[in-house]
Amino acid sequence: MGINIKAYKASIFFALIVLVSSWLFYSSLKQTILNYRLKNENSQIKGYVIDRYKVGGKGTMQIDYSFRINDKNYVGSETNDKYKVGDSLIILFLKKDPSINKSYTFIYQ
Repeated sequence: MGINIKAYKASIFFALIVLVSSWLFYSSLKQTILNYRLKNENSQIKGYVIDRYKVGGKGTMQIDYSFRINDKNYVGSETNDKYKVGDSLIILFLKKDPSINKSYTFIYQ
């Protein structure tokens, strides 16, 4: 009795599809949960836009912003065309982990 190569390849392909789909689902769910936590468990601080640049071919603008907590600088980024370099914005962050952060406008838009 030999191994059915076609069936073996099909099951490997199916397993890869399930694995990739599960990873994509987890990634999107993780970001949704983090955004929920930022909306409901946040601390707020003023940050400043430190860079603004074009991403992609359609003119989408990305900003980088920074803020300081307990003598430590944190940086975040997001797609947003409303802010210019030097503008201030309200940053929402998790008190236990300030590296998890987004702007107020990103969470509440």
